Amino acid sequence: MASSEAESPHLVTILLEIDEQTRSGLLRFQSGDARRQLAIRSGRLAYAESSLADEHLARILLALGHIARPDLAEITKRMREGMPSDAAALSLGKLTDSDVAAALREQALAIGTTLLKGPTAPPRFYPDAVPPRAANIGIPLADFALECARRAARGARTAIPNDSIVVPGAAPPSASGSSRPRRHCGSAPSSG
Repeated sequence: MASSEAESPHLVTILLEIDEQTRSGLLRFQSGDARRQLAIRSGRLAYAESSLADEHLARILLALGHIARPDLAEITKRMREGMPSDAAALSLGKLTDSDVAAALREQALAIGTTLLKGPTAPPRFYPDAVPPRAANIGIPLADFALECARRAARGARTAIPNDSIVVPGAAPPSASGSSRPRRHCGSAPSSG
């Protein structure tokens, strides 16, 4: 990957390149004390990690309602003993594999969306450096990039009030929002 921020390609470009080449490794972003990394196996996202407390798996499990606040301390204790976060969460005996898989996916998407939304230090790719962990959400990197971009766009859209957007020649928005029909990518415009 590029060595300076000015030369650094966009995250989506990096992910698509790794996906196309079906590479494995760690894609690490570090800025000061904040470290985020994406673990990739054969062009698919296995899991994501962050040094930021709000992006830890236990916090995601709590936000999803899978664990109670007192469980955070127990998961943290087990992680300090050397267990990966997913194994520590499962060892509580309160979660199913699918609970943890859903939380790992949500954690990865939250981290990826954050990386897309804000300036980050240039990433470093460490080929074939994925630690041997059972966690493997297996999201194709192109799908991961698309979902993170969707979330980032939704977040940006909610910050712009509807009535502040003026399009010359367009009818003003109705009381219920936009006067234009909603479309999905690739769909043809409606005729009326």
